Amino acid sequence: MINFPHRFTLALMRCILWRVLRFFTSGKSGVVRRSDHNYHYGARAARNVDTVSTRAVELRLVHRKTKKILIRRQAMGSKLFWAGVVVCLATSFSLAQDPTKVEPTHYKLDFENERVQVVSVLYGAHEKSQLHEHPGGVVVFLTEAHLRFTDENGKVREIFSKPGEVRWYPAFKHRVENLGETTYRAVYVGVKGKLATASSGSSDPTVAVNEETKKMVVEALLAAGKP
Repeated sequence: MINFPHRFTLALMRCILWRVLRFFTSGKSGVVRRSDHNYHYGARAARNVDTVSTRAVELRLVHRKTKKILIRRQAMGSKLFWAGVVVCLATSFSLAQDPTKVEPTHYKLDFENERVQVVSVLYGAHEKSQLHEHPGGVVVFLTEAHLRFTDENGKVREIFSKPGEVRWYPAFKHRVENLGETTYRAVYVGVKGKLATASSGSSDPTVAVNEETKKMVVEALLAAGKP
């Protein structure tokens, strides 16, 4: 039988041997595992950093492209807006040249060629018109009239006329209001060319035309009837 001291010594040696084996086996493998872990963690971190940097660059590029597109669209929208304004102004101006377009209820085109424009005028009692423009020409009053003319500067003038009266007017813009209680009818003969700048011999356009102007108008009407 093995006595107690020998058994204690054997147990102690076994414990020391086990500790040494554990140090040289599990200890080394543990170091290797820790090194491998640190290596793989660093690689993943590096890949994550590269991915974040790439995404940041891509986001910046997308932001710049989007900003450029928005600036171009705003510039294009501004150009389209001002082009629309110009077109509207041009259209309004062109319509203002012809009362048959601005006031079709009051002015009806009967005849027109390169020399004259003949327009029938009709205003009910107390009816008003918008601002419009007439070429220089002669108005023939078919009914008695009491009218108020307001020019583009706001100057007001009242007109009284009798049936069959004829008056010359230079080119002008105005608004018309029939102040009478009856319907006002007339024919306006707008003359084109040199005759449009002719004068009645007076600074007041409401006076009747003189004989020379009447002769010029008749000649224009006769020329307008030629093929």
